[in-house]
Amino acid sequence: MKAPKKPLSAFMIFSIEKRQDVAQEHPEFRANDILKTIALMWKNMSDDEKHVYNQLQKEGRQAYEQEIAVYNQKNMNANIRATNNQRGNDDDSDDYDAC
Repeated sequence: MKAPKKPLSAFMIFSIEKRQDVAQEHPEFRANDILKTIALMWKNMSDDEKHVYNQLQKEGRQAYEQEIAVYNQKNMNANIRATNNQRGNDDDSDDYDAC
């Protein structure tokens, strides 16, 4: 089982949303130019305008924390089972003479 992906930042959510629009408005832009334009748009946004993206980031963070807790619990249980199985197998295979 793979670990859950970390949540996107508010800026990354905004960037994904705006990338296609900027690319269509400026077809001559390279990827770096698109990113610079998006970064400038983000910088010029008010806190009220950023609130939507911050809220989406917060929701993503909460979902991630729940997913990672489940993942960690399953991983811990699997590690305990593996350790117990290994110990059980090691006890049977120890054929050495104690001095």
